[in-house]
Amino acid sequence: MPWPVAAGPTTDTDSRRRYADALARHGYHVTETVVEYTDEIDLDALLGGVYSSFPVDALPPEEQRTELSTMIRDALGPATRFREHVRVCVLTGRIG
Repeated sequence: MPWPVAAGPTTDTDSRRRYADALARHGYHVTETVVEYTDEIDLDALLGGVYSSFPVDALPPEEQRTELSTMIRDALGPATRFREHVRVCVLTGRIG
């Protein structure tokens, strides 16, 4: 890869442009595909998304996760279903 794997994934436009440019400099034909959709998720899926956004070393200890989940539930009020807009950008590099 033309960048360190430890750099981790990024989703902003400038980062994708840098990755695409780096791939192109190394002989790849680069295309970007964007898929967008809106879905309805429940509270557990929302909480899972919150926890999955944490780096592993920044997750609250297991015994504090229930407390954090309760705080999030309380902050959201009585709603149990939520609409989530998702935008996925995929850079594909093909040799040639």
